[in-house]
Amino acid sequence: MILAATVVTIGYVRLWIATRRALLVADALGLAFFTIAGVQIAQQAGVWT
Repeated sequence: MILAATVVTIGYVRLWIATRRALLVADALGLAFFTIAGVQIAQQAGVWT
């Protein structure tokens, strides 16, 4: 999943002129994804109830 996201991001940046806003949105989505994934892992480990 992470590799796929990396390939898509690199392809996007190389093929289209990335605006600052587009990169900020992509960054926000990445942060949200990793936050949710981290919370789910913590819940499964019993760290976060």
